[in-house]
Amino acid sequence: MITSPDMDYMLELGGWFMDREGKQMISFADYQPPESEEVIQLFLFTTIDEEGFGKVHTILEDSGQELPDGAAVAATPASSSLEFEKGGKLYPVYFSEIWDAVNEEWQPQSFHYEDGFILTPENGMEGIEVEFAQATEGQYSLELQASDFMGNLSEVLEYNMDVPIDKPDAPVANQYVSTLEFTDLPPLYTVRSKDSPNWFYLDWDDDGTLGATLQQTGNLLSGEWMDVPVDLIDIENNIASTWVEMTADAQFFRLIKK
Repeated sequence: MITSPDMDYMLELGGWFMDREGKQMISFADYQPPESEEVIQLFLFTTIDEEGFGKVHTILEDSGQELPDGAAVAATPASSSLEFEKGGKLYPVYFSEIWDAVNEEWQPQSFHYEDGFILTPENGMEGIEVEFAQATEGQYSLELQASDFMGNLSEVLEYNMDVPIDKPDAPVANQYVSTLEFTDLPPLYTVRSKDSPNWFYLDWDDDGTLGATLQQTGNLLSGEWMDVPVDLIDIENNIASTWVEMTADAQFFRLIKK
């Protein structure tokens, strides 16, 4: 949620965590200076304490640069000398998906409500307040998806959730509904055979890989990830290893928990 001393209400502020510790978040917002028709697209970086209260510590403008392949416009942070003025309007920006019946796919879009703004106070960014709040009671759909540093995405896991009116045994007013624990997987080591250049030898530490699957693909962008059969993997002295034949100009491997 976000507000300022000049307002008697709070607005929902979308955002996501920037680190595993869950103390910094980044959000989208639009800013309209007082007596101006200009609307500036922004990134708000916030810090959250252990009790769920925080503040905005950095403002960056969206440069709107194109992605390297020119396929879309990226949301790219850029340094900014912008300072909030008293009476300016700060709109939280929300993300939604609309079903495209023609192409039979979900189309993402971002928007803000015309009357969904807070007025920036005299002390600008310093006076803006953010905090966690209990979600409104009701039924929700929670989707989880993981990504690695190469941009490879896992399958989407979907859960149905019921949020009660209140949780009587809550230790504090602002609390997490649940906590996600990051589970690391060991790195893969590959060696290409000199005698048989079309074959790869892979090995990894088997400790902590229970439930993980070894997969391969020949194209990170459009290729399909295929499981390596378990009966082709040998385990000795806690080291898992296998030989895999090259089936494309390049070969990529990963361990993944489905």
